[in-house]
Amino acid sequence: SFDKNGDKSETLEFPYVVVLKPVYEIQEQEQSKSKRFDSFIEDLLKIPTGSVLFDIYACPDPSSALHPGMIQRIGRITTTSEMTPSPPNDGLFFRHQKKDEDFDVRPSWRDEVKGVCLAKDGSMEGTIGTLVGA
Repeated sequence: SFDKNGDKSETLEFPYVVVLKPVYEIQEQEQSKSKRFDSFIEDLLKIPTGSVLFDIYACPDPSSALHPGMIQRIGRITTTSEMTPSPPNDGLFFRHQKKDEDFDVRPSWRDEVKGVCLAKDGSMEGTIGTLVGA
């Protein structure tokens, strides 16, 4: 783990969940008229430099998932250049962390995700873990 200055840290700090909220909306006139399955790529290539694509939010622990005030915006994903397509074999991929690995570091989270939560109208009941996909 590293601190905000990039220095190695003895304490491993990480949020329970990270959420990307889309910000950029492709305008109707920008949307491709094509019906091809990959026409969205043409739309992406039209996004201007400096566009905010996503706001990044973090929830510090499972119990906080039920309290909107505890979920904090921690950053933004903004384009710094024109969009450029990459080949399918470019080697870029994302690995999702398994929650069990998080629970090994934060054992108290195992019980917190079992907390019951209800929909505002009381029509649905579930657990915090189900709410955020644990």
